[in-house]
Amino acid sequence: MTEQTKWIKTPLSESINWQDVPPDLKGRVILKRWPADEHTAGGLIIPDQQDRRVMGCAWVWRAIGEAAKILCPGDSVICPETCIGAGLHFPSDAEHDLSDYREIAAEDVYHVLPYAEALKWFEAECDKVASQYAEEYPRIRLLAEEGQCPLALAMHQNLTAKAQYLSAGMLASLKDLRNDIHRMAGEHAKRWIAENDAKEVAAKDALAKERAALVKSKEN
Repeated sequence: MTEQTKWIKTPLSESINWQDVPPDLKGRVILKRWPADEHTAGGLIIPDQQDRRVMGCAWVWRAIGEAAKILCPGDSVICPETCIGAGLHFPSDAEHDLSDYREIAAEDVYHVLPYAEALKWFEAECDKVASQYAEEYPRIRLLAEEGQCPLALAMHQNLTAKAQYLSAGMLASLKDLRNDIHRMAGEHAKRWIAENDAKEVAAKDALAKERAALVKSKEN
């Protein structure tokens, strides 16, 4: 697989529309398992069957034999979780962690989302987040400048959570913005303390003047 290929996780809600893989497909497939936290309730479940089978999601690392005509590196596939778990394990070493890789029979793959379609979805998400970034970045800075730093940090965190769709330049700018927000929060806090101290001093002076005036009026 080339370095240009990304491991793209599309929403599982769209998996019902993934392309079907022909039954009894010959060959073998080396898979890289999707992270477990991408599954809901243990995975995808095929409904309305006597023996419901928990389905797992994985990416194609390499297909072998007839399967190579249909399954390509970077494709997402759905297959029984038991097949993934029972697939051939690959040995890991100090430099390469292969614990998420399995080799299974191609006939155990049910559905596939081609890499090209996943990449198209990913690029569309990148465009959406880039638009959000362009709109919210100046708003976040303005909120911080106006002293609403907690809200600015919350919006900043929400935007940063979409880091996988942001460019390196955008992420660097967000990092700088976070530092600026913390700096401005400190400045606002110092100014608030100084203003409150000044108010307390002014209040004490006013009280002292009132007392002095009261004493003077009694003397007269």
